[in-house]
Amino acid sequence: MKSFLADLIEQFRAVAFMIPASIGGLVDYLNQLQRGSKAWSIMSLFSHMLSAVFFGWMSGIVAFEFFQSVGMVAACGGAGGFLGARLPNIILYGVLRINRRK
Repeated sequence: MKSFLADLIEQFRAVAFMIPASIGGLVDYLNQLQRGSKAWSIMSLFSHMLSAVFFGWMSGIVAFEFFQSVGMVAACGGAGGFLGARLPNIILYGVLRINRRK
């Protein structure tokens, strides 16, 4: 039972990286709405948040594996969430020269 609880607590740590990532992704989405570069859509918000949470989780895990402090891990998760939603756009527009906004 103790090992089960220890594993459960370890899984909650991984979820904790997603909280700042989702906040960073939401801030990025609202920023793009306010600038007018995105139109409001629930599917657009969902895909934006999914990308933000994934990249925020990934950057939080990397910071955790490099033995950073809890604050640094949370900051990396938030920054990963904010920038993670933009990474696919950077790859598509900058590297592959594909314009999805026709």
